[in-house]
Amino acid sequence: MGIYKNLIFATMLFMLSDLAQSRPVSWAGGSTIMYKRNSMISSYTFHYSPTYKYSIGAEYVNDK
Repeated sequence: MGIYKNLIFATMLFMLSDLAQSRPVSWAGGSTIMYKRNSMISSYTFHYSPTYKYSIGAEYVNDK
């Protein structure tokens, strides 16, 4: 029965993984610049990390 519980847990984790939001790793005092583009959207994102626990950022989105 343990393998079925693990399989159900792994399936649910996989299904919910699309909901998770993350950001690149940055150290205290570090910053990150990201650029994403596809046929529908272009976005520029900047993050500054005052401490390792959180970051402050802004995003510019050009929706075509």
